Amino acid sequence: MRTLTLLSFLISIVYADAQDNLHSNIENGKFYGIFPVAENYIAYIDTLVLTGPVNKDSLYDKAKAFFDQKEDAKYYLESEDRDAGELVYQGELNKSIMSDKSDVHFSVVLHFSDTICSIRLSDIVMASSKAQYSPAMSNMNGGMTTTGSVKTGVKETAMQIENITIDKSEFSRKYCEKINSRFLTIMSGLKTTFEINSTSVSQ
Repeated sequence: MRTLTLLSFLISIVYADAQDNLHSNIENGKFYGIFPVAENYIAYIDTLVLTGPVNKDSLYDKAKAFFDQKEDAKYYLESEDRDAGELVYQGELNKSIMSDKSDVHFSVVLHFSDTICSIRLSDIVMASSKAQYSPAMSNMNGGMTTTGSVKTGVKETAMQIENITIDKSEFSRKYCEKINSRFLTIMSGLKTTFEINSTSVSQ
């Protein structure tokens, strides 16, 4: 029981620190003035009011056609529930569009009814490849031993975007603005997929 209490306490501290970091870096309603914030998280949200002859099945087909194109990102189906009107994909920004710096992963959740389509892009994670080195001995200069290092592998360091520090290391402001631009393009593409039968509702 004591261990469980301690674990709960530590989790609450980590959560509080993450939220403090988020709020301390919000500028003009956006994280570092770049990423939109919703419900204390980085999230891109839009709601479309559907008009005309539409139904959930046709919306599913349109959404899947969009994700199959893989123009701005690679997408992987996580789950679908036609009865509940939910479609969930995991995405990864294409390297050719971004850069060779980091993998950027995210989730897209669509909720459908016969009159409403809500889009949420969130759970954004940057996974940075860091080379690891270990000491090595080499025989040089006529038998004299010197100490060096050799590359032994790659360690994936992943963190949610709410916890990153911009303008440090590879997470520069320019790089993050590029990521934001890609996400806006994805959101725009999804809205265009349904635009013939919809109007957008501001969040």
